[in-house]
Amino acid sequence: MRVLHILPDLSPGGAERLVCAHARSQPGVAVATVFGGGALESAFQDTTLTRGERRPGRPSLAALARLVRAARAADVVHTHLFAGNLWGGLAARLASRRQVAHEHNVDRDESPATVAVRRHIGAWPALTLAVSEAAARHSYGRDIEVVEN
Repeated sequence: MRVLHILPDLSPGGAERLVCAHARSQPGVAVATVFGGGALESAFQDTTLTRGERRPGRPSLAALARLVRAARAADVVHTHLFAGNLWGGLAARLASRRQVAHEHNVDRDESPATVAVRRHIGAWPALTLAVSEAAARHSYGRDIEVVEN
């Protein structure tokens, strides 16, 4: 099974480290970013990596097109964090691929607009994984499973 992980970028956080470990241990795993590289980029040197690029508040159209092409080459699109779930979820829908979303955080300071977007895109994934019961309660996914890191 070909899996594409989509992250906002490759900053040194928990979600990024989880994806790096998965990419190293499983063949056929590809990684894409919405907004570009980051400090962990060198850790993905043996992985198919599609880099995004940032425009104010969103990826460029060229970056979104690259995400859609990468999604078409996958069987499942596994998205992480808000920007990954939003833009990666859109790419999965445009490529007619199943999406698995991953809730890593609980953000109690989200704006009402962010909450509205999260509520809307929560219906997109076939499955939502959460790293804790708190993250599961924070999610708007329909089918949620807790899988601790």
